[in-house]
Amino acid sequence: MSVISGSVVGLNLSRPINAESIGITGVAGRFPNCANVVELEEALFKGIDLVSNSHNRWSTEALKTSPRLGIIHDFPYFDAAFFGINPKEANTNDPRLRKILEVTYEALVDAGLNPTELRGKNVGIFLGVTQNDISDLSYRGGIIARSAAIMANVISFCFDFKGPSLAVNTACSSGFYALTDAVDNILAGRCDLAVVGAVQHQFDPAESVELIKIGVLHEEGICRSFDADRKGYVKSEGVAAIVLQKVEDAKRIYATFAGLGTNVEGFKRDGFAHPSHAMQEVMFRETFKNFNLDPLDVNYVETHCTGTRVGDVEEVIAIDDFYTKGRKSPLLIGSIKSNIGHTETTSGLVSIIKTILAIREGVIPGNLRFKSPDPLMRGIREGRLKVIDKNMPLPNGLIAIDSFGFGGANAMVILRPYSERKQITNNLSHRLVIVSGRTEEAVQVMLEAAVNHKTNAEFLSLIDSIHYKSIDNHNYRGYTVLSNESHYGINQVSSKKRPIWYVFAGFGSQWSGMGKDLMKFDVCRNTIKKCANALKPYGVDLEEIVVNGSDETLDNMVNTFTAITAVSIALTDLLTSLNIEPSGIIGHSLGEIACAYADGLITAEQAVLMSYGRSNATTTSNLTPGLMAAVGLSVAECSKLLPEGVYIACDNSDENVTVSGPEKSVTDFLHQLSVRGIFNRVISNSHYALHTPHLAPAGQKMYTFIKKVLPDVKSRSKRWLPSALPESEWNSELGKYNSAEYHFHNYLNRVHFRQLLTHIPKDAIVIEIAPRGLLQAILKRALDPNVALLSLLKPGVDNVDFLLSGIGKLYNSGGQPDLKHFYKPVSFPVSIDTPMISNLVKWDHRVKWHSLRFNPSGYYGCRQEIDMNDQNNHYLEGHMVDGRLILPAAGYIYLVWQAFARMMEIPLTKCSVVFENVKTLRPILLHTNETSALIVNIFKSTGNFEICLENDERNVLSSGRILVPEQIEKEFLDYPVVPRTNQYKIKINSDDFYNCMHLRGFDYSGIFMGVQQCDIDGRSATLKWNDNWVAFIDSMVQFILSVETTGHSLPTTFEKIVINPEQHLKSLDSNSELELNYNKYLKAARCGGIELRSVVATNVKRRIIDSPPTLRKYAFVSNTDTQKEADPYHHALDVASQIVVENCTEGSNISIAEVESDAGLQILKTIIERVNLKKTVFEQLRSLDDKISNKYDLLVMQEINKDNISDSTRRARFVFGKVQNLDVEDIEVVYQHVTKSGTYALIRRTQILPEKYTVVVASNTNYSWVRDLKLAVKKCQSTNSRIYLINEDFNSGIVGLFNTMRLEQYGHNVRLFLIRSYKETERFSFKSKFYLEQLKKDLTVNIYQDGSWGSYRLLRLPSFQPRLYSDACLLKDVKGVRWIQKSPYLTNKEISVHYASLCNWDLTMVGARVGVDSNEERLGLEYSGIDKNGNNVIGLVQGGAIGTSVLPHPKLTWSFPNKLSHEEAATIPVAYTLAHYALFIESHLSPKDSILVHNCRNDFSLAAIVLAAARGCTVYVVVEPSDRDYVKKVLPKIQNVNIITHSDNSPFYETLMKKTQGRGVNTILNSGSLDILKLSKKCTVKHGRFIEIGNTTIDFMLDDSISDTNSSIYNININDIFEEKDDILDIISADMNRYLKDGILIPLKYSVYDKNDVDIALKHLEEKYHSTKCLIKIKENGRFFSKPEIRVLAYPRTYMDPDKCYVIVGGLGGFGFEFARWLIQRGATKLILNSRREVRSGYHALWLQKWNNQGITVVANTFDTSTIDGAECLLNFANNLAPVGGIFNTALHIKDDAMVDQTPEDFALVASKIYSVQNTDMLSRKLCKKLEYFVMFSSIASSIGNEYQSNYAFANSAVERICETRKAEGLPSMAIEWGPLADVGILVRLKTNIQLLETQRQKLGSCLEAVDQFLQLNEPVFSSCVYGDPATEVNEVKSVTEAVANLFGIKDVEEIEDTKTLLELGMDSLLGFEIKHILNKEAGLDVTVNDIRNMTFETIKNLSKA
Repeated sequence: MSVISGSVVGLNLSRPINAESIGITGVAGRFPNCANVVELEEALFKGIDLVSNSHNRWSTEALKTSPRLGIIHDFPYFDAAFFGINPKEANTNDPRLRKILEVTYEALVDAGLNPTELRGKNVGIFLGVTQNDISDLSYRGGIIARSAAIMANVISFCFDFKGPSLAVNTACSSGFYALTDAVDNILAGRCDLAVVGAVQHQFDPAESVELIKIGVLHEEGICRSFDADRKGYVKSEGVAAIVLQKVEDAKRIYATFAGLGTNVEGFKRDGFAHPSHAMQEVMFRETFKNFNLDPLDVNYVETHCTGTRVGDVEEVIAIDDFYTKGRKSPLLIGSIKSNIGHTETTSGLVSIIKTILAIREGVIPGNLRFKSPDPLMRGIREGRLKVIDKNMPLPNGLIAIDSFGFGGANAMVILRPYSERKQITNNLSHRLVIVSGRTEEAVQVMLEAAVNHKTNAEFLSLIDSIHYKSIDNHNYRGYTVLSNESHYGINQVSSKKRPIWYVFAGFGSQWSGMGKDLMKFDVCRNTIKKCANALKPYGVDLEEIVVNGSDETLDNMVNTFTAITAVSIALTDLLTSLNIEPSGIIGHSLGEIACAYADGLITAEQAVLMSYGRSNATTTSNLTPGLMAAVGLSVAECSKLLPEGVYIACDNSDENVTVSGPEKSVTDFLHQLSVRGIFNRVISNSHYALHTPHLAPAGQKMYTFIKKVLPDVKSRSKRWLPSALPESEWNSELGKYNSAEYHFHNYLNRVHFRQLLTHIPKDAIVIEIAPRGLLQAILKRALDPNVALLSLLKPGVDNVDFLLSGIGKLYNSGGQPDLKHFYKPVSFPVSIDTPMISNLVKWDHRVKWHSLRFNPSGYYGCRQEIDMNDQNNHYLEGHMVDGRLILPAAGYIYLVWQAFARMMEIPLTKCSVVFENVKTLRPILLHTNETSALIVNIFKSTGNFEICLENDERNVLSSGRILVPEQIEKEFLDYPVVPRTNQYKIKINSDDFYNCMHLRGFDYSGIFMGVQQCDIDGRSATLKWNDNWVAFIDSMVQFILSVETTGHSLPTTFEKIVINPEQHLKSLDSNSELELNYNKYLKAARCGGIELRSVVATNVKRRIIDSPPTLRKYAFVSNTDTQKEADPYHHALDVASQIVVENCTEGSNISIAEVESDAGLQILKTIIERVNLKKTVFEQLRSLDDKISNKYDLLVMQEINKDNISDSTRRARFVFGKVQNLDVEDIEVVYQHVTKSGTYALIRRTQILPEKYTVVVASNTNYSWVRDLKLAVKKCQSTNSRIYLINEDFNSGIVGLFNTMRLEQYGHNVRLFLIRSYKETERFSFKSKFYLEQLKKDLTVNIYQDGSWGSYRLLRLPSFQPRLYSDACLLKDVKGVRWIQKSPYLTNKEISVHYASLCNWDLTMVGARVGVDSNEERLGLEYSGIDKNGNNVIGLVQGGAIGTSVLPHPKLTWSFPNKLSHEEAATIPVAYTLAHYALFIESHLSPKDSILVHNCRNDFSLAAIVLAAARGCTVYVVVEPSDRDYVKKVLPKIQNVNIITHSDNSPFYETLMKKTQGRGVNTILNSGSLDILKLSKKCTVKHGRFIEIGNTTIDFMLDDSISDTNSSIYNININDIFEEKDDILDIISADMNRYLKDGILIPLKYSVYDKNDVDIALKHLEEKYHSTKCLIKIKENGRFFSKPEIRVLAYPRTYMDPDKCYVIVGGLGGFGFEFARWLIQRGATKLILNSRREVRSGYHALWLQKWNNQGITVVANTFDTSTIDGAECLLNFANNLAPVGGIFNTALHIKDDAMVDQTPEDFALVASKIYSVQNTDMLSRKLCKKLEYFVMFSSIASSIGNEYQSNYAFANSAVERICETRKAEGLPSMAIEWGPLADVGILVRLKTNIQLLETQRQKLGSCLEAVDQFLQLNEPVFSSCVYGDPATEVNEVKSVTEAVANLFGIKDVEEIEDTKTLLELGMDSLLGFEIKHILNKEAGLDVTVNDIRNMTFETIKNLSKA
């Protein structure tokens, strides 16, 4: 485009210019802190400063730019799918393109245009845009991303516009130059419509830095247009678009163009950038001349004035000189820049939008910050010009708008306001509005606007104009019916066009008043009147019938038939008026007349006359009275039952017909149907046998009349499918035409409606057109569920509303009704005050695209991809942490090192480097087959680096500094030799090391298992070099973590890392192994050429991802069961099902059925073992009469009686149900549970005794019978043979043997008989009556015990309930927060607690739902109470203060004076101790120092104020205005002068600097946020102090701007005190004593909660504005434990007596050793670990040494307990230490093989466990008189079996019987059956992933928790096993909600409050990345971890639904 000085560029001046023929018809935009034009309007008129006070686009302090910037916040969000832009392009494109695309669409719809209708049209795009200066796109974008010129073309491409498409860049006037070009193109006919847009972003500071230097930008970012104190402008972002149309085409006009002008200033003596008022005036003059305008007609000028010193003056002079000559009143001037900043490229269009808002409101929004004019602006000072400094009325006349480019490209626009206000009102009682949108919210917003403006007919017409045609890519549709009770509906729709089918119902759809509401629609009224006129000659008043007809009126068939037809065709005409065209038409009976009308074959008059002829012939002929009825049968079924003379009139569906015939015949037939229970219903008013030969006498009369009405024959279209003929006759002569003959045939013959329904497509929209939805039920049953069914009228409702709702539902289903002409159109253009529409458009912004980030040229930036599909990265799969694959911290180090070497152009192996202050802020999750892209930035000048995710660059993953040292060797430390005191010479080998790491949640594999061995005192290790730097450095880190930490920790800080790759590679030995040396004092590790120094680790919360274990008891149940149960039916069914499963020995599926109910099936699905559940088939039967082809294994009956017993037992192997007095021959009662309400029994038919059988007698002492059993098994394989396995040993293990054998190939013929009786019984024999009765039942398991036959069963345990205890404490564990019993062995050493407080540290632990390391957290840090001497005391403890008693800290316990109550005293310890520590111990505050304290409502801040004031320090307190009185009240000693109020208008730092005369303060306390911290920096002295107490929400340590000032930074935590040395604690203790004695400490504000209301206290503590301490009241004031009645409902817990000795047989095994650790945690101080081997493991040696150092006696020995002597030696040895309190046998003896391959020797080998238990049982009775626990570990193999473990199950089963015997004799005893274990044991050792018995592996923590529960119960045998959730296996795909909840260990999502944020639920950074991955993968959302942190669970649920 050429630019000619003094002319209107682009406009052809050779012809008359009529720019007023062009109007602005639509506007839209994004503005600073405003998402749309309406938000901008509100802010302007309210006088809101829209410039943000701070931003994060770049470091303002480092670059010395203003912190203020006008920011658009939604640049990262873009609805790419709508515009058809693929994700990669969307992510790399210029973000301005994202916004201008959306804004263009919004402007078009604001103009009342449908964007889809404009596709392919001659629409021009004219875009003002500057060059792309976004440094961040340099490495990611293609040509589209980098080229501003192409941006306009992309818009044209996306919208398919064919007009001119160009981009213009003249700096700040670009928008106006584009506008001028657009007007010229429209006038020249080159386009019919134009969109003018402009975009401006602020992502790069380069221009800001330059403009500040030359004084154009204001340093503080304040724009004071016209004001004498102006110092430059503030930059802002803006996106704007306006639509230009010819006035005659416009639906809306905001203003027309009176004139436009441009010029260029050319050479200027004052310099290129200096504006020229002379050339500006030339442009004004030429423009007004060219357009024949008078300057005096202009009464307002929207100036360009930006607030620059020169620019504002020059423009005001030009305006004054040109406009004010001859003017009688001041000319009004203003500038939007004072309100929103300077939007530069977009500024001209933004000024137009402001002007349009003023035109609409009749008011000009006022300028901000204008106080006094510049003396050089004489026009203002002398009153010729007036600045709009407040909202003022807009005067009539023209409006001029200026826009000047930086280089002198000037432009102006003169607008003539459109001011018409017609006030056209929508007076309709009901008005339909339809809209569509991208999301449900988008549709809802638009509909709500329609409801809010329902009386504004012009606004509604604009909405109709937009949505009369489908808009591409709109996924949601909605409608609203506007009325007194407006309502709406919203649906998601498919883009696929759906066919519409009309269904016309016939007789039966009538009702009185059916057409009354239709008369309110013009089109319907006209049709009905037309039909009425046709019927008048026949004496039928149709209008009266449809409007006012009664039931009596409709009893006349003529009235009914004609009314139905008239209403149907009126509805058809209404749909036609909406441009609805059917794809198919079908009719039922009379409805076929309407079909002919809809097919265009007859007129409305012909239609009603045909109905008249049909009905009149019927009623005037001598016909037999008839009756019609609907019947619930198919044609075939009904035909078999029909009596003579009754016909099937209508074949409606597969299960519905209409019968017709003589009245009596039909009545009798219906009676017969009712007796049979078959549905039937008489059709009202059906006095004739329609559609039958009974109508023949009327047929000729009917035909004659119809022939006159319908003389011509016309072919029906393919749309109309006839129902009067079978489909085979559709192409017959009768079927092809609409004729009198066809309708005569319809009249006399059957309606074949069912066949028509098969032709309706599955995705059709079916509209039933009739007075009511008569056929809806039939259609719903017959058609595909995806078919949308609609009816248009309904009796008894407001049918105007119902009909419009039906049309709305049609639209929502995919139809496209056109409302544009349905309602009386308004005259366009609409009034100026018609509401805008652009603000109503909402986008699908679920995806957050790449957020731009300034990448300064001083950075070396590179993009690193970690592609897990790449073979080179597969090694990373070996770094599993807590079940998640994460990039190790060493991975970050390597990425930076690699990038640094590339930057320095040095090979990596020669690039020696030093890292300093490396922080791993967030770990990154890796996912198999996926790629993670990271950005590594290194600041060249300092070596500072940071790593972040490509699309989440605000959240830094890692930071630090990297540099090349001058001499790398000098960077390494010397490692002095330190003498070792280790008594064990054993080293920890690689297996032990990684087993230990596995227990802590680290599942390393592959090359990440680099630690080959290490010593147990943590001084040295041997590491393997696998030619991989990441794995090797990580192995070093692993070793350091193993030494320095105990829990699940990740490295977060490295003080220093030194890497010399050359030396490292030279150090390798022949085995590629290197020696690592670690100095605990220096905290440094060196291995080869690598040194890691001061590695700091952070405890990371473990996930709860395991299913809870199933805990049960394994007990003998008599077959005559009289045990009392809470739910007898459930219990009886449980036992019965186990018996049935046990007896299904064939190995095939188990089939279970229930008759008449499914209650039993539902129970069975929850109780049958998983291994059996997977092969169980369930079926529900209505009755025993059902055709049953299968024979069931179990049939569940409601009741078993003599009538059904024979049939039921014939159909099933076993039958279960309630019985009474059952005594039937050949029926055996297998099991019965006798209750007060009756008996539940399991029965079967008497079984035939086998012809062939073998008896094998087993023994516990001699295993030769094993051979006999093997031979018998091989021999007896036929189904008719049996093996009877007999054992009369009381403690036999054959139950376990059998349970395993039955799972093996040859076990199905074995029958077990175990006799556990002290009385002598008969020998096994078929002749013995004792055995014979049982043999007839042929049960697999038969156990005789306690005088009856029965079997062992796994039974439910009662729920674990709390009990009352006098001593308890509050605990947070995996089950939540709960009271637990305290150890009874420590009470006499403790303090009686009266009050204890909950604080934020407790809340952190409580909120950490995922914080489930095996450790538990006891809550409460501070308390008040009474010691055992009766003294009032307060104190600090590391946990457990919230309890009835507490063990005091030896240093941090103080007496308090009587003037303090216990409540007041309990508020003191934490806040004052920590404040004292922070101020005087850590930061050394002195009396001469000054301190500024923020967050005055914070406990620590208040405590610090009190202590600092007491020390004589000068204290300043920053308060919000509302907190001033609060501080005065709480702290009356603080002088008023030192209280500083902070607000946006009066920042605290300005006030403070005045008060301190510019000096500032020494110390800043508790800033609370990074923003306040940065502001506080402005008022600190050099070398000042920044202290944060207890602030875990900000990582202010990372802010370089603080560290640059050489300030000291302290982040003080409560743990810092507990970790201090004794001498420091002595100082703290003494000072606190003095404070208490001197009365200095002021109690803090508190609220008191009862000990039973802890959950309420926690909830209040979570509230954002909760500002009081939460005190838990434990007991009233009183002496130490003087009130025994104070008891707490708490969960019981097992504790060990420290004065007793505990023996663990198998104590050096995997489980045994961890069990020993648990006993020590529970109070044991003396343990004997018995094992077959000596201590050989370094892991064991390490713990033995640790315990020894703690004063705990743990002795390992090798006494053989399977011998009497060995067992006796063991117990005597233990008794010498202390009385034996417990014997635990955790030993594992295993020798697996199939039973047929086992030998007696195999059994004898495993039986050593039996002997061990027998020996300890026998000897403990006499040697262990104080024994409390006798616990034997067993296996579920003995209760449910496990293949190949028959001998193992035999031994464990024998052990269980021994425990039962002990328990029966009143001795302590327990056996615990375990399923497979996850963390320890043989499966872990073998590293196998085999799944056993459909179980999951149980984690160690879960096992120990189960032990704790079992020890509280009084049963001999328990079972603990983890089964997966069956529902999960059926449907493994979880919703987003369930997947996220699962990460937090929450099984039931309903238990989570919707308002809870994920941060409050305990989200850490690891979880954040996992959630990020789920949202990306499952919901397609790319969101940052920061966004996720603040998401509520309601947001997650909504995303899941979407």
